[in-house]
Amino acid sequence: MKNTVIWIIVIVVLVLLGIYAVEHRSNPLDTGEEATTTPLQTDENGAEGQTGSETASSSVENAPIAATSGEQSGASADVNARANVAAPAAEKTFTVSGKNFTFTPSTITVNKGDKVKIVFQNTEGTHSFQIDGYNVGTQTIAAGQEATVEFTADKAGSFQYYCSVGTHRQMGMVGTLVVQ
Repeated sequence: MKNTVIWIIVIVVLVLLGIYAVEHRSNPLDTGEEATTTPLQTDENGAEGQTGSETASSSVENAPIAATSGEQSGASADVNARANVAAPAAEKTFTVSGKNFTFTPSTITVNKGDKVKIVFQNTEGTHSFQIDGYNVGTQTIAAGQEATVEFTADKAGSFQYYCSVGTHRQMGMVGTLVVQ
């Protein structure tokens, strides 16, 4: 009887250490950049979830916790819920500089499903930034101004971005958005 109690205590300690290790493991894909997260909040059922915007990471560790059935509770439900949650879409921000008659960079590559934010900075002349394939664009802005477009890259392929002012597009003020 005494040996059985000792073994039960040892097993409980090992399980708790395993849960602690899973909860506090480091991301093997970590690039050294600090992830930006928002605090967890609980809903009316006590389930945890994240609110606000978040810079996505490839780690499931930072994903919101999915609701679990009443049969599971405590740490085992938490670990199982985390294993079944897909990583959120990445948010990618690009700065595109425009001048007479070029864009820099001339190619932007993202993954399908990424949330894309493009900050268009006009450094010379009067220009706009348009992507017809995603129905986004800026108004025409003067040198020294900037404008932003945001969209979800939900279609794969190559999409031309261009300046819609006069004949700027025909004069070569174009670039390519590649969605893989």
